[in-house]
Amino acid sequence: MTNNELFINATRANYQFPFRGMINVIDLWDLSLTNLDSVFKTLNAEAKKSEEESLLNTKSKEDEEISNKIEIVKYIVGVKLDEKKKREDAKNCLLYTSDAADDMQCV
Repeated sequence: MTNNELFINATRANYQFPFRGMINVIDLWDLSLTNLDSVFKTLNAEAKKSEEESLLNTKSKEDEEISNKIEIVKYIVGVKLDEKKKREDAKNCLLYTSDAADDMQCV
């Protein structure tokens, strides 16, 4: 399933994520990395509990939903980490320009 399909399914099915009660997929974007990690740990514990309780290797609809939720949280964390790195790189960038004022570069 692509990321696009994952988010479409999450919004259409109104996935709820465990954080101070329940929040939706849109609210995940407002959480800090630490809070997202907490959501991930809760979902991961649910997934492991589900695996332990089953004698069969079949995936229920609930198992698939938990798996999708985990992938969504991982994706959002990845995006936020990339954004954080870009901000840090921009802070550490020394700008210079040649005679033309429109060609500023980072060194």
